[in-house]
Amino acid sequence: HKIEPVHTNESLVRAAAGGHWTPANTRLYEALLLWREDVACALGTMPGLCVSTELLVSMAALRPTTRAGLRRIALFLPEVLAGRPYDAQALAIVAESVAAGGSTDGG
Repeated sequence: HKIEPVHTNESLVRAAAGGHWTPANTRLYEALLLWREDVACALGTMPGLCVSTELLVSMAALRPTTRAGLRRIALFLPEVLAGRPYDAQALAIVAESVAAGGSTDGG
C-alpha cells in the first residue's frame, strides 16, 4: 500500500490554513491515518478506497464522537464507516482524542 505523506495532503493544508487546526487535530489525523491503513490491509484494498483523506481531515477537525456526528460531516458515509466494527473503531479513536483534551463537535 502507498503510504500517504501526513503533512502534505491538500485537504490538511487547507484545514491548517483556516487557523483552527491544532497539534491535537494533527495527532488525531495521524491516528486516523494509521487506523485507515490497518483497515485497508484487513480488507485487502487501498487506504483511499476505504475512507477518503478529506473525510479523515474533517473528522480530525470536527471530532465527531457518534454516528450522528459522522453523518453531520458526510451524509453518505463510505461503507467502512457505515457499520461495525470499523465505525466504532474510528469513533473510539476520536473519543480518545477528545478525552485527552481535544474538543468535540457535540456529537
